Amino acid sequence: MIKRLTKNIPIWFLFVGIVVFILLCINFFEMNTRINMLALAILSIANTFRLWKSERQSAMMFLLLGVLCTFFLLRSLILY
Repeated sequence: MIKRLTKNIPIWFLFVGIVVFILLCINFFEMNTRINMLALAILSIANTFRLWKSERQSAMMFLLLGVLCTFFLLRSLILY
């Protein structure tokens, strides 16, 4: 059953998902919005690369979301 679920998901995307999961677990204890924005930006940009060939419109939306999260992350790092 696990092979069937992970058949269409590339290995690099699973590693990115694990990194994002670790970031969100760290955020559970520290409660920092910057960690959430970083995790969301990483996951959105990785999802853009994964979906680019098959679903171009969804990929562009994920890319826009990733760029916005990166912008707000950089803005919050500069202001504080």
